[in-house]
Order: sequence, then structure tokens, then C-alpha cells
Amino acid sequence: MVVCLQSADRIEELRTEDDRAGDQALGLEQRDSAPAGRKLREACAEVFIGMFFSVLVMFAIMAATAATLGKNGTDVKTAADAARALEPIVGPAAKFLFAAGFIGSGILAVPVLAAAGSAGLAGLTGRQRGFEKHPRKAPIFYSLLGVGTIGGVIISFFTSDPIGLLILSAIINGIAAEPFLIVTMLIAGDSKLMGKYRNGKLATSLGWASTAIMVLAGVIGIFTTITGTG
Repeated sequence: MVVCLQSADRIEELRTEDDRAGDQALGLEQRDSAPAGRKLREACAEVFIGMFFSVLVMFAIMAATAATLGKNGTDVKTAADAARALEPIVGPAAKFLFAAGFIGSGILAVPVLAAAGSAGLAGLTGRQRGFEKHPRKAPIFYSLLGVGTIGGVIISFFTSDPIGLLILSAIINGIAAEPFLIVTMLIAGDSKLMGKYRNGKLATSLGWASTAIMVLAGVIGIFTTITGTG
């Protein structure tokens, strides 16, 4: 889903920053060489920095959880259970610190994920999408956004295992991402589509290696979920 939003957001930026674009974004080949090169460098830096820190935070969460809850075989069912991973570091304040982080990440992630799904589905139907569009011009996008957000709130009130839902949604997202990764790699390596901006040998090798790891992780995730061996 985030792949859809990233692409849609980039198109919005390119479209709104140049009046010549109209409803369509101008490609790099249609722009002046200096601004196009600067835009490409900025995009690369933005993605690299964002991915670096997101992976760093993810690793810290995994390491802290494995060293505390995982070490003792604790079955995490609620947010309070997960908060215990911080107790060795901050003591009784763990639940308050975890709550602040949990709420903050929710405020950040919910609009992004809801908009990502809405943009993807609206795009499949060929309808207009994006927050720069008025609701009357993009009714499908905003309707899906509202349904997704309200639906998530309703589900949270009627489930006894919110952590299980988070894990399930992560597995679904991980599996759904694999076809997008394959298509992205094929497009990025196609000289007819990308021209001089196609992936180099290093990017191609790392990209396909990451895609293979994701596919393998998805297969393992499905197996452990079905068999209950995870």
C-alpha cells in the first residue's frame, strides 16, 4: 500500500510544482536538465534517509522485544504486554512511554496507510485521487479513505486480540508487496521505459536480492501462520 502512496505522492508533487503539467506530471525528460537532476537527487536522498531511519527503528524494536519478551517466551496479546519490553530500561514508566509512542505512531501511520489503500484502489478504477483534489472531483478516493479509517476504529472496539490483528495485517501487507516489488524491478531495469534513469548493476542486484528475500519471508510467514509454528 505504501508503494502506491509513494508513487501517487511523487506524481502530486511533480504535477503541482509546474503549471505546464496540468493534470499530468511532467517527466524528467520534459524538464530542464538542471532542475530535473536536482529533483532526482532530492528524491534519492529523501528515500535513502527515510528508509535508513525506519529500518534502524525497526531493528531496535525487534532487538528490544527479542531480548525481553522473546527471551522469556511471553505471548503478546495487548499493548500492555508489549510495553513490558521497555521495563528493563525505563522501569515503571514503560507503559507511559509505550503509550506515547503507540499513539504517536498511530497518528502518523493511520492517515498514510488509509490514504495508500484508497489511492491504490481509486487508481485501479481509473478515478482521480490525492489530497490536492477536491472531494467532488475524487469521490471514490475520499469515500474509501473514510470507510477505511472508520472501519479500523470500529474493528478496534470489537476485538480481543489487537496485536494479532497487527501481525495479520503485517503478513498480508508483506505478501501483497511482493508482486509490486517484482513489477517495480522490471520497470526500473527496462531501458525502453526508464532510458538513462534505469537501474545500474548494483541497484539491480540488490533490488532482486531484496525481492527474493521478501518472497521467501512471505512463504515462511504463510507456512508458520497456517501451521501455528511461528
